[in-house]
Formats: sequence, C-alpha cells, structure tokens
Amino acid sequence: MVKPKILTKIKAKYIYGLDMGATNPKKWVLGVVALRSDAIILGNSGIAFPSIDNVGQQVPKQITKGVKNYLSLSHTDKGKKIMTIITSHPKHLAKLERNILLLMLHSKPVIVKHPALVGGAINDTSTWDEGRLAFLKDKKSGSEKIVVIKDSKDNAGFLLDTIESVELEQRQVKKNVQSVMNIKHRANNETYTSYLTANNKILTALMRYLKNHLESMGLVPKSNSLMSAEWSDKDLKVSDMEEQILVALYSEISSLEINTMLEMDVNELEKIYERLIKLGLLSLVRVRQEVELSTKGRTIVNQKMKVKDEVDKPLY
Repeated sequence: MVKPKILTKIKAKYIYGLDMGATNPKKWVLGVVALRSDAIILGNSGIAFPSIDNVGQQVPKQITKGVKNYLSLSHTDKGKKIMTIITSHPKHLAKLERNILLLMLHSKPVIVKHPALVGGAINDTSTWDEGRLAFLKDKKSGSEKIVVIKDSKDNAGFLLDTIESVELEQRQVKKNVQSVMNIKHRANNETYTSYLTANNKILTALMRYLKNHLESMGLVPKSNSLMSAEWSDKDLKVSDMEEQILVALYSEISSLEINTMLEMDVNELEKIYERLIKLGLLSLVRVRQEVELSTKGRTIVNQKMKVKDEVDKPLY
C-alpha cells in the first residue's frame, strides 16, 4: 500500500491530545507538524481528517498564556473530545490552516441555490441542487474560485474576491429548515445572493475558510468568532456626508453626478473621494476621479443599511 505523501510541514510548538475538560495544561512540545492528504502528523502522533470536528476554536487563556498566534484543532478519539494546539510563525500557521480546511472541504457534498437573488429580486428559476465543493483557479482573472459541481445542470461558482458578505441564517431547504450560508457576491456590475448548506462540520469549516479570506482582504476585522465580526465606529469613522455618498454610490448613482445631487462643491467632493479611497471604501476608475464602491465599501454599506432597517422597524 502506498504511503500518503507529505504535502507540507512546519516547525512548531504544539500540545497534542488535550482533554477539553482538563484544568491542568500540558507542556508545549517543540517539533515538526506535517500535513498529509489523510492526516495531520505531530511527532509520533496523528489526527485523521475524518475525526476532526472543528478548526480554530478559542482556547482557555491559562493554556495559551503568553502565546499570541495559535491554531486549535478538536477531534474525536474513541468517543472522547480531544484538542490540539499548534503555535508557529503567523504566516506558517495561516498556510497550514488554509490547507487543512481545503482538505476538509474538497469534494464534500453540499446543496446550493445559485443565484437565489439577483439585485435583491427573487430568482424564480433557481432551485436547490446537490453537488460537491471544489476550489479552482479562475483562468481569466487568476483568482481563487469556489465551484459547486452539481449532480445535474450547470455548475455554480463565484470568485472569492467578489464576495461582499457571508452570514448564517435559518432557511427551508426542500422540506427541512436548517442552517444556510447567505453569500452576497458581485459579478457583471450586479449583486447576487446565493444560498449554500451542508452538514454542520462542512458548513463550519467553509465559514472559517471564507472568514479568513475576508479578513485577509480587510473586509471584516479580525475576530475569533465565526463571521460574527462587524466594522464598528472604532474600526472605521465616516461622516454623515461621507455616508450619504457611499449610499448614493451603492444605489448605482454615478460618482460624476453626486456633486449635483448633493449640491456640493466639486473640489470638496474630490477631497472626500480621496479620503474614502485611502480607507479602501472606494476604488479609482479613472484618473479624473470617477470612482465606484470597492467590495469593502459595499460591505460597510450593507451593514449600515441592515442596522438602519432594524432601527426603522415599527414597534407594533
């Protein structure tokens, strides 16, 4: 029998096989963590991929005291929940986590409705279809792409770089109500919303993978909780006028028409554009300062509009 090939390995410190109910932490072991297609190898021990329950859980501070960067893995061994913690250089940890999640997600079964909404309108032709996950490189843009290879019909897919937001919600899928990922993404100057669901293990791993990607793009602040982070006033401050401009651009009004609509001086408006570009909320289209909302900008407006809708709801 051919032994599985080692895909990558890093020098690290780790605590293997920590009882999740234990109060006395084990000592860190200095060694090599190797990743194979079937398991994660830590010294003479290993964690088979099918046994992994979760990646990236928070760990009690008394265990990680003095350790800033770590990756946690929980798995089940003979019916017992066990945790392993790995610490290394942040770049090495990020690469290790990404590869672990990809191996956990590759070719796993999911159910998708793509697209469920087009520009906020319900897509009547969209249905729930079964398929398998794949992560590919888009030939045209070179960016990473999520593809659901369907058992029937055309495959569903979208670029990771076009994702604006990801949320978990409860929806009816065929005959059952279950947790569903609401993925808002952008293509061909239009906003689409797709729904995707799977078993809890796959759904959690995919949420973690997308959260890490959104963090790397600066679309959500870093947080240990899955997809719960939102930009706060401390993260980003915009004035009332800047917010009006962002909402106008979100409503597809040309940046060249905003000064007329808001009765603003052109020079003043261009200074605001420059500030919003520096914040990453706008992207420059032409040198003459025609701008459009960046993915980060659309994410911010999505969150602000969501909060406004909650405030404006009638009490009775």
